Amino acid sequence: QVEDQLFKVPRLYFEKYSAVFRDMFQLPNQGANVEGSSNGNPLRLGGIEKKDFLRLLRVMYARYVGYMLAVK
Repeated sequence: QVEDQLFKVPRLYFEKYSAVFRDMFQLPNQGANVEGSSNGNPLRLGGIEKKDFLRLLRVMYARYVGYMLAVK
C-alpha cells in the first residue's frame, strides 16, 4: 500500500533487484498477521508518493504490460 492506494503486483522484480525486499520476503512466515498477507494487512511503503510508485511500476513491468495489451 502506498498512501491510500492498495497495489497488487507480482513481487518477482522487487525480489530480483532489491536486496531489501529479497531479504524481507525470505523471512520466516509469522502467520496470518504478516504484512502483505492479505488486503486487510497490506505491506505499507511509507515515505513514497503514489505517483512515484506508479512510475516505478511502469518501468519495472513495462514489458509485461506491453505484452498484456498486445494479447487483448
